[in-house]
Amino acid sequence: VRGALAELGKLLAEYESAIADPEASLEEKEEIAQDMKRSIQLASNAAERVASFVRSIKTQTRGGIPQERQRFNAVPVIRETLLLVGYQLRKGGCTTVFEPVASYIELYGSPGQLAQIITNLVTNSIDASIPKGGGPITLRLTPSNNGIDLQVSDVGCGIPPENISRIFDPLFSTKPFGQGIGLGLTIVRNIVTGEFGGTIDVTSQPGQGTTFTVHFPNPQEA
Repeated sequence: VRGALAELGKLLAEYESAIADPEASLEEKEEIAQDMKRSIQLASNAAERVASFVRSIKTQTRGGIPQERQRFNAVPVIRETLLLVGYQLRKGGCTTVFEPVASYIELYGSPGQLAQIITNLVTNSIDASIPKGGGPITLRLTPSNNGIDLQVSDVGCGIPPENISRIFDPLFSTKPFGQGIGLGLTIVRNIVTGEFGGTIDVTSQPGQGTTFTVHFPNPQEA
């Protein structure tokens, strides 16, 4: 939302300049207006996603009505989610590479919950990459023998071996005080196992990077 609003502020200043410039064409003004509409839509989508996240967290922590499960194409959900975390990626000096093997890969569950998984894992990778000045974050979505595998990999600072077994524990965090509350990976695990009936694993090399692998069961078996 911050990124979209910052861009909207620049476009507004550009539009005001165009209004005052008698040489600015109608086409130029219309182009700026279209860019402003896109920024507004991006902010709106992001705000709705935030509201969905808050509802999901309430469900995880206090109980509530689960989100409706359905069959859906995971590829556009992941692409849109990466767009929504674009501001955080740029701020952290990171880029993303998304490598689906097909344009349609079906999952069974809640698209909003998949978006939350992606957001939390990518944000975690950004935080791990910042001490090294950023870097690429690679996402792979591939069919396996009995389901779909999602991998999120970074080349960040990695996880010390003594912490691997604790990273999914509630309130466990290696971040400095005030920068993390230790719930992100716990929520991811709860969504993966509870919402999708899947599993999540992690491999990491200190100083070289980390890969989270989420396995989703076949939709026809869900």
